[in-house]
Amino acid sequence: MVLSERWKENKISSVQDIPWTEQVPVVVFEKDTGFKAIVNANTKETITIATNVYQPVQHREVYEKMQELSNYKVNTAYLYSQGRRMMIELREAKIVKRELLPGDYFENRIRIFNSYDGTMALSLQSYGIRLVCTNGMVAPTLVSSYRKIHAFQNIDLEQIEKYAALATELWGETKELMRAATQKIVNVNEVLAKFNFLPKKYTKIVQENLDANESVYDIWNELTRTISHDLAPNVGTNNLVETQKYANTIFKLLKPMEVTV
Repeated sequence: MVLSERWKENKISSVQDIPWTEQVPVVVFEKDTGFKAIVNANTKETITIATNVYQPVQHREVYEKMQELSNYKVNTAYLYSQGRRMMIELREAKIVKRELLPGDYFENRIRIFNSYDGTMALSLQSYGIRLVCTNGMVAPTLVSSYRKIHAFQNIDLEQIEKYAALATELWGETKELMRAATQKIVNVNEVLAKFNFLPKKYTKIVQENLDANESVYDIWNELTRTISHDLAPNVGTNNLVETQKYANTIFKLLKPMEVTV
């Protein structure tokens, strides 16, 4: 599947791949509209329109800051949504194999998002790669423990490393959740019908790879596997990220724990 021009993504290999932007007032019939165009400083093409109140951070500045971090290194980075959004995936400078469950390990990753259209601002997400099957996983968070900081929205660029460390801690907070998920057995078809966020084609793959009754953890693991290996090549970054977050909604079966994605 080839992504349409609208959803075309550009991999960032160096800071030179990221254009500087300029902000130009939007004027109609000689009247200021209260909006501004964010344009490519080189080509003068409009990237998006935003209100004058919105003060975006330059993609290039974010990328440069990520390269300066001492404890993290840029793993991959993409411009997408016609340059309106950027995602940078960080890995730890000294890779640590962490335990998700006894004998089940993963590598911690951090995703940094930035946008010019106001959809994300500068934000951060705790992410991981399960080593046995290279599943990509967004850390589910316990609201009771991390009510104030789980979202990591609108963060200060100068404090990015601090928030990256907090995001890493979220995996430790989920161990109780993961253990509970291995112990709760549910009907797979009923769960997939209730948490119906995947296209039917991919839901069928999940069903075929599971028995009639499985643990919540095994269903979550198969969802993350299907998303990472079957869905990912066919969707844009935005859809992939949102779908990976939705996979965590099945932890809501573990009441009375309150879980957010």
